[in-house]
Amino acid sequence: MLHHRCLAHLLNRLGCKITARVKDLVDWASTITAFTHVHPPILARLKQEKITKVQKHCQLRWYSTTNMLEALLNAKDVIVEEVF
Repeated sequence: MLHHRCLAHLLNRLGCKITARVKDLVDWASTITAFTHVHPPILARLKQEKITKVQKHCQLRWYSTTNMLEALLNAKDVIVEEVF
């Protein structure tokens, strides 16, 4: 019998151990998120377009990864236009 208090944290830990590709994706997305947070023109465009600011990933808040990836997809066009 396995005793673990928080199933969400247990699944998160198992998921991180099963595949390193997911970690690479999250690291890459976190880099883009950090980039958007320090560039005022991108933040201004997101606000102007009424697109929510991209939430940073937090290892302790497992759903923050999903929120970050969804927000990046929603903001993709603005980020690409501002960078290029």
